[in-house]
Amino acid sequence: MFVKPCLTVLIGVVIYFNSLAVVSSVCEPDKTKENQLVRQIVKQAVEYNDWVNGENYEQDLIKYYTGQALENILNAVKDFRKTSTDWYSLTFLQNCHIVYNDGNLAIAVVLLKEVDITNYDLQLLQAIFTLHKTTDGWRIINVDFPQTPYDNGFNNN
Repeated sequence: MFVKPCLTVLIGVVIYFNSLAVVSSVCEPDKTKENQLVRQIVKQAVEYNDWVNGENYEQDLIKYYTGQALENILNAVKDFRKTSTDWYSLTFLQNCHIVYNDGNLAIAVVLLKEVDITNYDLQLLQAIFTLHKTTDGWRIINVDFPQTPYDNGFNNN
């Protein structure tokens, strides 16, 4: 007689906690989808090359950057275009690891591959991208190249 009520209570407790797990997993934001969106913005920003001589580069860069990062890159592009320098390298996203994402702020550690198209020399660069989720989607608010010896237009030091 004592076993049947205990089993009923035990089964009820198991069902209750299982239902809580299902509800919490449904209500919790899908980090995988958000992380895919972050990776997509980083990849598009890194591999974008119309800034060299494209006409709509300002409108394009607004899709990837915001705030001070946008201002810094627009100024760097304007300075580059004032000189008569050619650009002989392409940059590709090699790897992107999201180390933090709370749904509003994301941090990605990125490995970039830069290819000199004249001699096919390769250079690997590490970068840290910080993104903020805006009403228009994820946008890059900062890029840090911790081991890069040259000024990339993002460092405010």
